Amino acid sequence: MRLCPECKSDSIERTSSMAARVIICLILIFFIPFGIFVAWVPFVFAHTYRCNVCGSEGKEEQLVEMDWRERELLLEEHKGLEGSLAPLLGKWFATEGERLFKITKGKGQLLVVEFSPGNMTAMRIHEYVEGVDYSRLVVKENLSSEFNLIKEEENEVYSSFDLKGENINSYRDIKLSAFGQSVVREDEFSELRERDFNNMLDWLRQQDRLLKGITIEISKG
Repeated sequence: MRLCPECKSDSIERTSSMAARVIICLILIFFIPFGIFVAWVPFVFAHTYRCNVCGSEGKEEQLVEMDWRERELLLEEHKGLEGSLAPLLGKWFATEGERLFKITKGKGQLLVVEFSPGNMTAMRIHEYVEGVDYSRLVVKENLSSEFNLIKEEENEVYSSFDLKGENINSYRDIKLSAFGQSVVREDEFSELRERDFNNMLDWLRQQDRLLKGITIEISKG
């Protein structure tokens, strides 16, 4: 069984065509002098893939080979992580530097959405370490464009807004993408555009959506 190296899904689609390789091979044989000696070249290039879950793309040699036993262990691991995070889904937390995050789920993935001045990014949760005073979320960055949160309009991607209240009018027309709407509630997005950082925290406390004692770590693996 071959799995996506990013999200470990088995919903993989080959994006390179075997038929095209055969056609090129035939052209080389019948229309190119001595083409029969290089007809094998089109079959040397690695096939490419696209993951139907997270949208990542690459060469098939990058896919993770796994038997059904390893796959079952991986699924149990994911269920355990999802169970641990279940009470936190839909909640927010803040860290130093006025960084604001939401723990959520989208496209079958456990995610943290970061809201910071000038950026709005989804990251996949890799690990959750629960502690007595503080708990730690380990996340991975660089998700595919399938996880873009801001709607692309008129060939321009609006990818940021300002939580500090500066130039807010510049962002009033920004809209969430379909994916963005699935992980950020309408009232949350509305409040983000209207409030500065501290007022946003106050609003989240009133809504009982603000967590304490959560730290975040970017995985390098």
